[in-house]
Amino acid sequence: MEVWEALAKMQPDLICRICLDYINDPVTIDCGHSFCDSCIHMSSKELQDTFPCPVCPQSRQEMRVSANAQLGRLVDLAKLLHSSRSSEMAVAEEGRCEEHRQGVSLFCEDDQELVCPQCAQSPTHQGHQVRSIGEAAAHHRQRLGDCIKSLKKQLVELQKLEVAQDRNILQLREDMGKHRNQLALEFEQLTQFVEREHEAALCRLTEEDKRLQQQLRDNLEAYSDHISELKDLRREVAERSVMSEEMVLRGVRGLQQCCVGLQPPAVQPLRFWPVAYSLPPLHSLLNSIIRRFRERISLDPDTAHPSLRVSQDL
Repeated sequence: MEVWEALAKMQPDLICRICLDYINDPVTIDCGHSFCDSCIHMSSKELQDTFPCPVCPQSRQEMRVSANAQLGRLVDLAKLLHSSRSSEMAVAEEGRCEEHRQGVSLFCEDDQELVCPQCAQSPTHQGHQVRSIGEAAAHHRQRLGDCIKSLKKQLVELQKLEVAQDRNILQLREDMGKHRNQLALEFEQLTQFVEREHEAALCRLTEEDKRLQQQLRDNLEAYSDHISELKDLRREVAERSVMSEEMVLRGVRGLQQCCVGLQPPAVQPLRFWPVAYSLPPLHSLLNSIIRRFRERISLDPDTAHPSLRVSQDL
């Protein structure tokens, strides 16, 4: 029992946080976290500027990895112990029908439950699709495998979106900076009225910055929560898929429904709304109107007012 307790405590350190499986060819990065060699290179393949750790928020300009042979030997030992434990559980979990006390050797697809041959002939399961355990387990293992692929794809896409969200705020701040400079350029030439309006506009711009920051945090939190949910579900599916045939089929309906029904988080798109401000009518507003409707005109001395003197160039 102490061996299994020790194995359970070691388990989190032996699992790759990217593929959620035992670490294969373990490597360790600068911050101390370890991953599969192929997983860490795949996750950083499309990154150019910074290389964030998939576990902690630390980010570096270049990715440095080092092989961890000692961890590899621990993973091999854990796999061996896990395989032995699975064999023991398979023997212990060999079920029998509670009603007929016969070994369950069939699986009812309609009711999604293990049955014995006598149960399969009863009115309860009459007309249902009944398969052998081996055939049913192979079928559902394939479906669980498809779920794993789908969850892994969603996980990769969400991690990319999470990185894109982080980069998007830099462009938003640059846009706000340009807008702030434009405000300063116009308000610099105005009177006390303009100075008060300038201060009020900057306050609104600060509030917009806070709103965007909060919205970004909410979006990142939603992505992070969904990624954790995906990882937990994928780990549960992965653990279920390697269990014995009976254990694969017990509760498989609910697990598959969770995989199919899982929806990505609904996040609001980040958008910067320039602040509104008021200027005296004889400044930018009137100037823009003049530029828009400017027309060249010439005065006619014959029709002009008698008191109006018209120059030679009209």
